Amino acid sequence: MNGSDWGELEHALVTSWDVDTLAVYADHLQQRGDPRTRQSA
Repeated sequence: MNGSDWGELEHALVTSWDVDTLAVYADHLQQRGDPRTRQSA
């Protein structure tokens, strides 16, 4: 996905989120190494 696609995904989550869209976005964040997706011990 390109940057524009991720912007559309973020917009979809803000306006009307669902579990499947959230899971795809979480996978994207994990691939980027985003600290918001790390599990705390």
